[in-house]
Amino acid sequence: MAAPSKQGLDYFPFPVDFFDNEIIGGISGMFGIKGEIVVVKLLCTVYRKGYFAVWSDLLQAKIANDASVSKDLANQVVDRLVAWGFFNEDLYNSAKVLTSVNIQQTYLEATKRRKNRGKMPYLINEDNNNGSNEVNVNINPSSKGVNDNINSQSKVNKSKVNKSKDHHQEG
Repeated sequence: MAAPSKQGLDYFPFPVDFFDNEIIGGISGMFGIKGEIVVVKLLCTVYRKGYFAVWSDLLQAKIANDASVSKDLANQVVDRLVAWGFFNEDLYNSAKVLTSVNIQQTYLEATKRRKNRGKMPYLINEDNNNGSNEVNVNINPSSKGVNDNINSQSKVNKSKVNKSKDHHQEG
């Protein structure tokens, strides 16, 4: 029996200038460090699940508990993130889905070598991009790029050299 396909990521890139981002600065200005923690917890949840999370009552309670904030504060942070374009507004308003073009690009790049990604709902295309200049992420997961194998590893058989002392006596 085959193992189930992996869902989500074990880790995701976290830019060193994350807290210098204008939106994160706005969250920090409105909610302090607790707002920043909510954002980081949200991103971890989204990537753990894959490339989106549904902002359900249960997830609201979990994020609030994990970040040691009230559910109301967690909802206020999400509302600001949506209003400021951190998460896609159309998907949030229609299905309470937290995702973005950048999140989806990161996920697709990280999983491009997976044989089976499964169904991929809520992918953002140009139609629900709110006129932004972000790239359309509806790519064909089976297509291979020119440089796909640049970082591939290969097993090379190397002979081990015995570095013991020379048993010859000079004399």
